[in-house]
Amino acid sequence: MRPTPIALPLWCPRRAGCSTIRLMIAVAGLLLTAVALLVSLGFNYLQYKWRQEEREQLDREKSEAKAEQRRKERMPPEIYNAGGTPSPIRITGSQYSVQGPFVDVWGAITVVNPTQGHMKITPLRLVINGVDWEISRLAFHLKSNDRERYDRISMVGNDKQDYNLHFLFPETKVPKGMSGDLWWTSSNREDEPFSIRISFA
Repeated sequence: MRPTPIALPLWCPRRAGCSTIRLMIAVAGLLLTAVALLVSLGFNYLQYKWRQEEREQLDREKSEAKAEQRRKERMPPEIYNAGGTPSPIRITGSQYSVQGPFVDVWGAITVVNPTQGHMKITPLRLVINGVDWEISRLAFHLKSNDRERYDRISMVGNDKQDYNLHFLFPETKVPKGMSGDLWWTSSNREDEPFSIRISFA
């Protein structure tokens, strides 16, 4: 007959010591689990913050792009002397009108539409020394064809045209040797008129 095996208990010198070790192992496991949970939560929070910052950055870029596009759409027309020199616009031509006691004065200008959209450009008033100056008529004469005359001009996007800008003044109200501001409006920014400096010879 085979001898019957005898089951021996796990050896532990002291029962209380074994309980303490098992407790310490359990506590260590709980601590490791807690640390792992905190690390996971921290990483998830960082990922959330990073994504939030990316979204905010993307929103800022979209907002800035829209503002820049809006700014470009609202750019006023550019008006220069013939040849491209900036204001003041020099009004040097002068002759008496055949229509009565009036004097017709004019200067050559270049008008540029810097936007991509269609634009209508209208002169509003002439201000000299802070006072609205009397003008009988103001007209654009197309430089390539003087018979084409307009009270306001219409331009397609990114267009450029040359005109003679004519002022018709009463004979006693010609601002000879004076300077002032000619106020304009354009269809892309009707709520925001702008002025160009004018110098009369």
